[in-house]
Amino acid sequence: MEYKDEILFVRLNGSLTKNHRLRINTYLVSLLKKHHIKYLVCNLKELKDIDIAGIESLLNLKCIIKMNKGKMLLCGLHSRMAEYLKPLKIQRIESELLAVEYLGA
Repeated sequence: MEYKDEILFVRLNGSLTKNHRLRINTYLVSLLKKHHIKYLVCNLKELKDIDIAGIESLLNLKCIIKMNKGKMLLCGLHSRMAEYLKPLKIQRIESELLAVEYLGA
């Protein structure tokens, strides 16, 4: 995790499943709420597996960012993951660098 230019970058790796989502649902959610973070970029390049519980975690993050009147972006998606996450309607972007440019931070 890295906070730079008003953007929180979260780099997920491994699995985001029922058994592995605790850190997002506790630490990250409270961080977003406590500091009213408006911009969140989730880099999923190293994410190997996600299930419905992981998808719910990402959706929860999206809702918090929306409440903070901000924007959430996903980057580093491979095609299989992109199709799986399409119903979330979270904007995708190619890279973290492009996310910084897009958010104008």
